[in-house]
Amino acid sequence: FDKYGFWGLKTGKICNSAPTKRPRDIQVAVAKNSLTLNWSVVNGAESYNIYRDGKRVGAGIDTISFEDTGLEYNKDYIYAVAAMDSLEKESKKSIEIKGTTHEYVPAPILSSVKDKNKLILIWNEVELAKSFNIYRGDQFVTNVQGTSFSENKPPGEKYCYVAKSVDQYNEESDPSNNHCAKVEIQAPNGITADGGVNTIYLNWNPVIGAVSYNIYEVPKKDSMVFVKNVDIHHISITDLPYGEEFCYAIAGVDSDGDKSEYSQAYCENVFTAPEFFIHKFDLIEPSGNGYIDAREVGKLQFAVYNKGESPAHNVKLNLFSPDRADVIDHALHIFKFIGEQLEIQTITSTKWGISDSIAIKLFHELYSSKVTIS
Repeated sequence: FDKYGFWGLKTGKICNSAPTKRPRDIQVAVAKNSLTLNWSVVNGAESYNIYRDGKRVGAGIDTISFEDTGLEYNKDYIYAVAAMDSLEKESKKSIEIKGTTHEYVPAPILSSVKDKNKLILIWNEVELAKSFNIYRGDQFVTNVQGTSFSENKPPGEKYCYVAKSVDQYNEESDPSNNHCAKVEIQAPNGITADGGVNTIYLNWNPVIGAVSYNIYEVPKKDSMVFVKNVDIHHISITDLPYGEEFCYAIAGVDSDGDKSEYSQAYCENVFTAPEFFIHKFDLIEPSGNGYIDAREVGKLQFAVYNKGESPAHNVKLNLFSPDRADVIDHALHIFKFIGEQLEIQTITSTKWGISDSIAIKLFHELYSSKVTIS
């Protein structure tokens, strides 16, 4: 008011507050290339601003913790924290504090070696790694000091792994490549090969982990030829030619379609074809004179022998009766051969008057071994 006691116009309401104290007790925690700040609560503070190397990297933080991620490895960073009151006035910055990220420890490169008895993982040495954590899928398996790991697993089943390097602070690296491996199934054994009629029979022992088997023919000169895949442990290979030898090898196949090594080759002969011989035959007729007279009825009795290995079923013996001229000519051919061997005059039917019945009887007796020529 003035000197005469008059009041002027009132100003608008002006609000203010006491300065907010700066944050205290700043602490820094390190995890690989991340730094986490923690500090004490400041009375009157509504939020906090975070400064890294003089630049604000966090604003309006409503907790007393801040994680700074994705930083460079093995580098120093300077941090400060300021409090913000309800009027959005910032306090003085806290005392600066230094944080240093850890050195970079890379993940190993995971691989495996084949083995018939166990699953073996291997990986490279990693500088600064003190040990390695092994995971099967998402499940932690073990911590290993060296660069290999093995465990017993059933053949033919695939398992996938990752490994992580562990540094001096017991921090894990990023995961390695995902590597899947399995114990190989073994080659079939206990194989037997047996020959049959146009057939080779193969049998073998079941293979643990095999869901099927590949059969291969093993030629003597060329490479193996795939024959068939079967899901049982025996097979009959049919439609083979008589009397020939065939060799076969077998490989087991697991659920992923991966094959075992080939078995040893086994060879066997297919049975030889039926081969008939007339062991003997007899003419059976009423008069007993060894040939059929006029108006006689007789029969021929044959003993047939199968020299081949393959059996014969429903054997039919076909007899044919050549005309008499053919029989006589055949008998004369025999006589001619005898004459040449004995250096005598050639026999002819005209000279000797060989009748049809004599030729037939001689033909029969020669072929039934009743005549001995000396």
